[in-house]
Amino acid sequence: MIFARVYTRLFVFADRNSRALWLCAAVAVSAWAVATYNAEPWLSYKNVPFPALSNIVRQGEPVPLRVIRCNAMDTPQIYTVARTLEHVRSGRQFVLPDSIVKLEPGCTDETSLVNVVPRDPSMPLGTYRVLGLSQIQSEFRIRFVGWSSEEFEVIP
Repeated sequence: MIFARVYTRLFVFADRNSRALWLCAAVAVSAWAVATYNAEPWLSYKNVPFPALSNIVRQGEPVPLRVIRCNAMDTPQIYTVARTLEHVRSGRQFVLPDSIVKLEPGCTDETSLVNVVPRDPSMPLGTYRVLGLSQIQSEFRIRFVGWSSEEFEVIP
């Protein structure tokens, strides 16, 4: 009989503590998930709009852009960039090929030459800018970081 009472009291004590332990664990995991979900993306651009290093670009040539980008993680990260050329006056856009980028930790200051103006006879000459959308994977979701370039002239 005494054994049954001690066992019952231990069981109730352990049951109460395990509920409290599970509740604390659930609150902690939920707080971590919310904080991670709402955290700033690990990728950032420091000089948007990116300066165009040449005011005039010929069709078929790259648009040289000065890009400062930062990786806040401790390890190299990979992300995808979708880009378009936008004619400033008409708003017409020309899709450029996507690219995959590997970014080391910290910040880099580079001249990007990946945005090549297409040789397209239907493309009007004039003032353009490059628009981009970087797609990054965070803990719980896919994030997007947008950017643009300064304007430049496209000639034949």
